[in-house]
Amino acid sequence: MLIKIIENQEPLDGYKLKRLFQNRKAIYVRPFEDIATSSEVRLDASTAVSGETTAEEFSDTEFNEDTEFENNMDIAIERSLNDSDKPVTLQSVLETLSKRIKDENVTHFNIYRKEVFLSCIRATTRKRFNPFAKIVVTFTDNSNNSEGAVDAGGPTREMFRLVFLELKDSILFEGKDKKFLSLNCKSLEKGEYYEAGKIIALSLIHVGQGPHFFSDVLFSAIVHGIHNAKPVAEFIDQHILETVYKVRNISSLDKLQEMVINEPIFGVAGIYFTSSLEEKEDIIERTLRFYNFYRIKAALDQFIEGLKIGDVYDLMVKHPDLFYPLMCSEPPALTAEVMINLFEVVYSCEGSNIRDAENRTISYWRDYLMDCEEVEDEDGVTLKEILIFATGASSIPPLGFSTKPVIQFMHTSYT
Repeated sequence: MLIKIIENQEPLDGYKLKRLFQNRKAIYVRPFEDIATSSEVRLDASTAVSGETTAEEFSDTEFNEDTEFENNMDIAIERSLNDSDKPVTLQSVLETLSKRIKDENVTHFNIYRKEVFLSCIRATTRKRFNPFAKIVVTFTDNSNNSEGAVDAGGPTREMFRLVFLELKDSILFEGKDKKFLSLNCKSLEKGEYYEAGKIIALSLIHVGQGPHFFSDVLFSAIVHGIHNAKPVAEFIDQHILETVYKVRNISSLDKLQEMVINEPIFGVAGIYFTSSLEEKEDIIERTLRFYNFYRIKAALDQFIEGLKIGDVYDLMVKHPDLFYPLMCSEPPALTAEVMINLFEVVYSCEGSNIRDAENRTISYWRDYLMDCEEVEDEDGVTLKEILIFATGASSIPPLGFSTKPVIQFMHTSYT
C-alpha cells in the first residue's frame, strides 16, 4: 500500500492515478483538508461504533482488489469531469468510458449476419463477460465459415452498426422512423429489452456510436423519467385515441360517468369514477399517459437496466443534452471534403514515375468522392457506403477512428 501526500492540492485524475499506481492500493492525503470533517469520508455514527458485522454485511465488504480499484476509478473519473476547468463535452464524456477498456482482457463476439442481435446476446451473457474488456469480432458467412477479418476496430464498428439496424426494425420497438419501446411479453420474459440496452451501452463505450433512432419521447422517458415525459399520440393505438378524445365532446356529468364506467379503456388505465366535468382534461391526460408510458414500464425499466452497464445510464442522465445527438438525431452529413481529409494517403518517393501515377490516381479518387456526394438515385454509390466499406461505420464517431483509415497503392510493372 502506498501513501502519497499531495501538497499543492492538484486535482485528481483517475487515468493518471491508474497509470502511476497500476493495481496497487493508494491513499491520498491532502494536509490542507480536515479529513474528519470532509463530507466524502464522514461515516455514519451507527456504523462507526458498531462492533458487530453480519454475514450479509461481510459479503458486501469482501471484494477483490480489481473490483475495489474499478470503484475507485469510477469516482476518480467522475471527479475529473466535475473538477476540470474545461467544459464537459460529448468527447470528454466518451473518453472517460473508452479509457477504462482493458486491452489485456478480451471478449469474443462470433457474429452470424442473419442473427446479429442473438449472436451478441450469446457473447454478453457469458459468465466472464466484462463490459470493459476489448471486443474482438469474428463474422461468419452463411456456411458458418469465418470471414477472416482481423479486428482492428472495423469489424467491431460493423457489428454495432448491423445490430442497431436489426434492433430498429425488431419487435422491441415501434414507430415509422424514430422509435419508441413496444411491449412484447415474450421478449420481456427473455430479458431482451435488457440485452438491447446493454448492447447500446457497449457501443457507446467501445466505439462511441449511438443508435440514432430514438424518438424524443423515448429519450425523455429514459433520462427524465416517465413522470416528466409528455405523451405522444403517434405511439398510442388509434382506437384508444378516438375513444379518449370523445370525452371532450361530453357535456353531461351523467354521460361522462357512464362512459368512464362502461368503457374498458379507462378501467385498464385505473380510472373508474369522476365527479366533475372539469376533470375531463385530466381524464384524457392520465389515460394517454398510461397507454404511452405505464403500459410499457416493465420493458422500459428492463431497458434502462441494460443501459446501466459501465455507468452509461448515469452519464446519460447527468448529460442528456450531450447524448441526445447520438441517441435521436441523424449523424452529420458526409461530404467529399470530409472523406478526403479522413484518409491518410501513403505515397511513394517524390519524383518517381510511381509517385506521378499515384498523384493522378488520387485526383481521380477525389473526383469520384465528389461525384458520390451528388448521387440522388438509389443505384449510385454514396459516401456513406464508401465509409462503411472502409471502416465498418456508417458515420464518423465523435472520437474519430482509433486507427486512421489509410489509402495504399497496388502497382503493376511499367514497361
